[in-house]
Amino acid sequence: MTAGLTAGALPTEFALDQNFPNPYSSATEIAFALPEAAHVRLRVFDVMGREVATVVDETLEAGFYRETFDSRHLASGTYVYRIEADGFVATRQMSVVR
Repeated sequence: MTAGLTAGALPTEFALDQNFPNPYSSATEIAFALPEAAHVRLRVFDVMGREVATVVDETLEAGFYRETFDSRHLASGTYVYRIEADGFVATRQMSVVR
């Protein structure tokens, strides 16, 4: 996991960015922001709602984060990733192409 702060600034709100690149074939980056320390769960689901990966499940300090997700074990298709942190919940879609 990569965490970084920009010029000492902290985020002012929780956020989940669109993964990049998207679509992708083997790995992608998922960025998110935490304005305060929180337990973060970032998971990936298939279109049937089955969890296929847990990317993050730990308490993190406030800051900006960028997580690389390796999906070589997944089939081509559309997936949903979801973050839960201190009552904040957000989802985004991503596409794996082989």
